[in-house]
Amino acid sequence: MLTIGNVTLDSNVILSPMAGFSDVALRVLSRRNGAGLVCTEMVNATAVNRDVARTQKLMLVLDQERPTCIQIFGSKPEEVAASCKKVEANCDIVGFNFGCPAYQIKAAGCGAALLDHPDTVEALVRTLRASTKKPLLIKMRLGNMGRADFVGVARRIEAAGADALIVHGRTAKDGYAGHADWEAIRVIKQAIRIPVIANGDVVDGPSAKKCLDVTGADGIAIGRAALGDPGVFQRINAYLKDGTVIPAPTPAQKIAMFNEYCAIANLVGIDKAQLVQQAMTFTKGIPGGARLRERLASGAIEHVSITV
Repeated sequence: MLTIGNVTLDSNVILSPMAGFSDVALRVLSRRNGAGLVCTEMVNATAVNRDVARTQKLMLVLDQERPTCIQIFGSKPEEVAASCKKVEANCDIVGFNFGCPAYQIKAAGCGAALLDHPDTVEALVRTLRASTKKPLLIKMRLGNMGRADFVGVARRIEAAGADALIVHGRTAKDGYAGHADWEAIRVIKQAIRIPVIANGDVVDGPSAKKCLDVTGADGIAIGRAALGDPGVFQRINAYLKDGTVIPAPTPAQKIAMFNEYCAIANLVGIDKAQLVQQAMTFTKGIPGGARLRERLASGAIEHVSITV
């Protein structure tokens, strides 16, 4: 188990926030399959404060997915403070992002770009801490265009009042290339007292155990490995508990899971473009999947719910 502030999770394996993918249906499925915590897509502090419709939709949280973290991004303390007060009613844990490598996010001075400015990082976390009594879960990378003093940044985040820290073991410049530096995460873990959640290159039970052994982390955040396969949480939990190996899903099981995703998505009004995007991930690795994805992308399949 893992405790973040006053919230105790039933698993230390969590769903990482992923722009364009961590929608409410995927989060519900991830919780059903054993994720201890699920995180929304990042929400822009400015858009939260302006009640932008699309952002409000991203912040929809269902009881079935709790505990849930809503992750904010921004760079202006006054906007971050106001948005924090708005999102806290919808979630169990407030998150903040210092790790996004996307060009448009960094160009606005947000995400991983803030790692070049440790004073600002600390100030923003202090602002968040003063704005909410909810637990604070911060996400960072090892640097922006190069390695930052990531231990110093982590210590500042802790000192400013964060309750836990997700560390992706790459710089923003790395994107998702190469290998996540678990040794760097270990160094951060040894330097601070709050829980550290390791992120990067965990795809199954054995890699999860190795990551925990190498880093000494308190938990693991799963991102890309959960796309099209929320059952990955069940498999990792089983392996970490007693070494049980649950087979990867069959094509039929993957499609059944996707149709379950569609049922939830239709209930909450997720649009067809998002359904198609998620369908692309669920159909990877199934016979005829490439052709099916082509038909989905072209609009040749009218109803996204599919069969094999």
